[in-house]
Amino acid sequence: MNNRCLSLLVVIWGLEYVAVAQISAPTGQQQPDAKAQYEGLTRRIYGAVERPSREEYEKTTTQVRTLVAERLKAVLARSDDPADVRKAVRDVQGKFDLSSWGPQTTNVPFAERFQVHGQPGLAVAFVILRGGTAIPDTLPVLRFYTKQFGEWKLRAEIDTDLHSCGYIVSSLDSPVPDETWWLAWGQMMGDNGARRKVRLYAFDGETVKTVWQRDELRAGSISVAKDRKAVVLEYYRKEGTPEQPKPDLRIREEWYLTPDGPQRTSSVVVGDAGSL
Repeated sequence: MNNRCLSLLVVIWGLEYVAVAQISAPTGQQQPDAKAQYEGLTRRIYGAVERPSREEYEKTTTQVRTLVAERLKAVLARSDDPADVRKAVRDVQGKFDLSSWGPQTTNVPFAERFQVHGQPGLAVAFVILRGGTAIPDTLPVLRFYTKQFGEWKLRAEIDTDLHSCGYIVSSLDSPVPDETWWLAWGQMMGDNGARRKVRLYAFDGETVKTVWQRDELRAGSISVAKDRKAVVLEYYRKEGTPEQPKPDLRIREEWYLTPDGPQRTSSVVVGDAGSL
């Protein structure tokens, strides 16, 4: 039989993605490794000359996401060293990750250990590239694992907040017992105003929720204080009216973390568009 038959079944088990492949190939023909599969699938949805249908777009997104999930599952069976986890993601994504856009755009693949309810935990973030090469339709994914009875299990993930943005993740010093807090932010791809979005997530060992968010931070910058107890935002605020224009002001805000969420402790003008 000269034609290669490939049947791929994707099954969602809890929050894990399990890929089951049955392959019949001519003698001597090898199944592509995960990296080759990832590249082949990604080329269908990223930088493609002809954009696939929405159904095919989402189906292929699920397939590449499954490849990363399976690689994470495999590496965590032998090592929970964050360096090994990051390498595992890079190995499967190859050149199709976001790191080539530089540290101002992303710090993924990201992996960091933590403790929650006295149990070991691991946060992992990666980005799936889709859409155009100049303005990607990125799909950032943040996953939370915990270790019980010697085995790592996926407990929660979030992927809906920062589509088509860069992606940077940082842990915070949570003011809530038995919760870990995480800040994620990114610049909107292709946005002329260089607007940024920021999200603060809380993970309690079982579920993840959004605690706080800011959007439309024009020419914004986001940073975490050294003690991880505060978030610092800088952005341009529009001033004046079309009839009476004024230079936009550069605002710097500091938000201190409290059990009720971040509370703004300072807001100062550090310049304007005419002087900076």
